[in-house]
Amino acid sequence: MEEFQKQLKSGGNLLEWMKKSCEEDKVTVKNAEAEKLLNDLDKDKPDDGWTTDQVYKLKQGLKDHATEKDARIKFKKIAEMCGKDYKECIAKVKSMQNKKKK
Repeated sequence: MEEFQKQLKSGGNLLEWMKKSCEEDKVTVKNAEAEKLLNDLDKDKPDDGWTTDQVYKLKQGLKDHATEKDARIKFKKIAEMCGKDYKECIAKVKSMQNKKKK
């Protein structure tokens, strides 16, 4: 359970993590059941059009491009990683920063 909570907080791909965990334990879980569980977990999250995988890629992009001085270039590169527009990436980062402050 601890590993699950760490994965949830990190914003990683939960479906892939669950599949891997189940394979390691020799337990088979149908994709529909796993997706239902993930949907139940996401009920409390706001629907802003970002998947957990995209948020993970955004965070990874921020780390990978931390040395880029030009913010516009930085967020264009990150947007390519996430599959989003660079303005959407900037807005999501601001949103995440505001949530941390609360």
